[in-house]
Amino acid sequence: MTLAGLRRAQERYGGLVYPTSAWSFQEEICFEPWPYYQESVDHGPLGEFIDHEVAHPYSVTLRSDGAVVYRFAADVAVFADALIEADALYWECESWIPVVEPNVGQPAAVVREAVSRLALIREGSGNTEWWWESDGFRVHLWRTFAELFQQESQVKWGLWARDEAGLRAAHRFLAGNDLR
Repeated sequence: MTLAGLRRAQERYGGLVYPTSAWSFQEEICFEPWPYYQESVDHGPLGEFIDHEVAHPYSVTLRSDGAVVYRFAADVAVFADALIEADALYWECESWIPVVEPNVGQPAAVVREAVSRLALIREGSGNTEWWWESDGFRVHLWRTFAELFQQESQVKWGLWARDEAGLRAAHRFLAGNDLR
């Protein structure tokens, strides 16, 4: 079963290379198979398919069950199968109007409550990162670094508007939910 999962991953991701700034740094993501010799209690041996150039997270692996796992102080299963889609959403938003720069200023529970009324973008969301959209704007909330560093203060969120109409809708959303 493990080999079948890794074969599926190789068929989907093998050889894919793309630039990203979604991980707080500008870097290149490269999907190639590297052996990763740590046993996973629940999912068998891991295969490392994702090579990246920066130190945070320390490593990014693809488990045999399809989960994308970040490692620094701990292992955090970030996505079930949405890494590329999440990066694509972030990349697209880089050409939009930044309304709230990714930050740690607002309590995550307040942001989570506000966005719960928006449409979740399932294709780009996972276990610790989520995207929502409504009326020409998108909100990204990520707990990944909070989980990796075990610091609630590291929960971040950002908001982008597609155009001027989206910007007005985004400001109404922020004002209506007492967000800054």
